[in-house]
Amino acid sequence: MTPDVKDWMKGLVTEIVNAPSCCAELKPVAEEWLKKCDTDELMAVTKKLLDELKLDVNTIDQTIAFTESDAAKDMFGAEKAAEMKKQFEKAKADGEEYCICPACKPGAVLLIHEEFLLK
Repeated sequence: MTPDVKDWMKGLVTEIVNAPSCCAELKPVAEEWLKKCDTDELMAVTKKLLDELKLDVNTIDQTIAFTESDAAKDMFGAEKAAEMKKQFEKAKADGEEYCICPACKPGAVLLIHEEFLLK
């Protein structure tokens, strides 16, 4: 991985770690990547991060379905969940394939570039 690519990836991983929507499973893996990205373990921690992103980054359809759930209504309130659903439906109409929350958006960018990052 070139230094420019690593710096680009550091920025995205930092966004994920700092996102309030970052799930409990992803955050420690992303933090580990940041700690070890300048070591001989770079490729191993990159693979581990990408594997975790595959589990945690939601598609836009999964996100829309979540906003319709009782869990979302309990978590955010029915009104906020309905507002979120509209935002995600607009994102889908605009061509987004993945959730647009502050954690999923940079995570999706990394997943889209997976092959490039593992070279």
